[in-house]
Amino acid sequence: MSRGLNLLPVTLLALAFSHAILRAQDTPNLFANGKMDDFTEQPNPWGGVDANGNLRGLMADQIAVDDNGNIGGAQFSPGIAVGDLNGDGLLDLVVADPKGFFWYFPNRGTKTQPKFTSGEIMPIWLGSRPRKQDEEATRELNNDGPTDHLVPRINLVDFDGDGKLDLVAGIFPGLLYYIRNTGTSLQAAFSTPRDLSELKAVPLRSDGRLDCNYLSPCLWDWFGTGRFDLIRGDGTYSANSIFLFTNMGSNTDPVFNESHQVKIIPGLGREHLTPQIVDWNNDGKPDIITGERTGQIEVFLNTSEDPSHPTFDQGQKLTFGGRDTFGHFTTVATGSLSGNPKVPDVVFSNDTGEIFLCRNSGAPGAPRFTSPPAPLKGTNPYPKILVPSSWALGGWDSFHPYPLHGWAEGPPWGVPYEILEVTNAQKEPGFQVPQGVTWRNALEYELLEHKGVYFPETYYPQFEDETQKHSIIWTGRVPMKSETDYEVSFWVKGEGVREVSYAFGGGQERFPGTDDRSFNTIKITNPISLTTAWNQIDDTISWQTSNGVRNDTVNFGFQINFYGQGKVYLADVQVHQKN
Repeated sequence: MSRGLNLLPVTLLALAFSHAILRAQDTPNLFANGKMDDFTEQPNPWGGVDANGNLRGLMADQIAVDDNGNIGGAQFSPGIAVGDLNGDGLLDLVVADPKGFFWYFPNRGTKTQPKFTSGEIMPIWLGSRPRKQDEEATRELNNDGPTDHLVPRINLVDFDGDGKLDLVAGIFPGLLYYIRNTGTSLQAAFSTPRDLSELKAVPLRSDGRLDCNYLSPCLWDWFGTGRFDLIRGDGTYSANSIFLFTNMGSNTDPVFNESHQVKIIPGLGREHLTPQIVDWNNDGKPDIITGERTGQIEVFLNTSEDPSHPTFDQGQKLTFGGRDTFGHFTTVATGSLSGNPKVPDVVFSNDTGEIFLCRNSGAPGAPRFTSPPAPLKGTNPYPKILVPSSWALGGWDSFHPYPLHGWAEGPPWGVPYEILEVTNAQKEPGFQVPQGVTWRNALEYELLEHKGVYFPETYYPQFEDETQKHSIIWTGRVPMKSETDYEVSFWVKGEGVREVSYAFGGGQERFPGTDDRSFNTIKITNPISLTTAWNQIDDTISWQTSNGVRNDTVNFGFQINFYGQGKVYLADVQVHQKN
């Protein structure tokens, strides 16, 4: 069938033709797993429970510096907080994963034996759309995707004094947010506006400039004034210490700035400190427990005689079951999950994404951890899915036409409950393929049924310049020569989405053979007619050289783009070089 054309900046030839006549049978299909036959069965990621039955959110890379001083992508840990959100007297978990999703894991056990089943996405989103300069800067750092301003660090505290726990969160660029609990003591309620500019960040400088990266907050009435002060850790390299900001405002309208800031714990080489308050030695004074980049968890005992002049000891690395290092980027919280409020247990996470419980078998003032950390378990409420190799979901900016960089893979940016899986007649009742085809499997994009119990509302982000754009991306690359015709064929159907198109994109060197590594962007896009019945798309495409090198080869990415939340099926994707 014929296609309308939208080409930038090369020539695209699209012709109507018979697939049976023009298929180049003697050339290979350049798409790996084009028939969706290669897949693995995995747990549904939106249940918050992984294949091993461990609690886990979604994972993501972000910019970090490694042990050798190299800047690149590193897998971060979730932020965690402990508190009773549903008024049943049991400590629950709130987890903010590196993708930016907030999870609620209710405790359905007892005061001495916690039990968690599954996670529920909370209607909170703190990611602002990355700026163009952030995207370019990230590419210069050879990281696979734009800086997304996420990796939240969180704290639960009743900052407005209404008897309900509110959320305090810090994110990658150093923004601090207060998110009020507008629910009841038995039913928490949180929300953020779809346009994040309507949610005011709490400034940490009098001039409004950002003060750090990877802000990790904890609120505590340090000076006994009735106002919550801010204890802040961060990930600003070479300057990463723990600071105390005196609150010169109120609890609901705090004033924190550099004029009332003091360093209370020097970094001394430690990085990505994530402090929380705990009375570790039961002396009535607030001590500080913190995780860090290299995977340790340390406690700094408060040695102050006067609260207005806080001092701490040199700190001690905690050992759990004889170990003192636990992956990387540890985040930590404490709470009495074993029944004695004066004997704090430790809950932590690391770059595995798992949440670990360390039981305190000691006495008040004398913590003791003889058992190794145990990952907290749960039960996934969703059936398993068939995850395809070489295919993934992408967000609003999933396509990067640069040959040295990858795709921003994963669930769409800020949109929960969206899934991409392989389906067939055995898995989906009523699924049918067109008569006469040889393929039997297809990709299915869909929005899962929301099973929220505590948080019935879902969050769907809205950008100022466009509604959410989605992509089904092929994670490989298609090598295509210039001045050469290629046949493109695939089957699609769907409903509830709009403005569907397919796209190829890559980059040709502007000045081959020189030190100039700049590229001319090559993008081929074409609209698709989508109905509830299977439709075969057949096109011929080609691209023309822009630097004078004829028959130059560029590795192209491929994706299907659309708007809206509905269903899209994709099957039998093929690209062949014509004879």
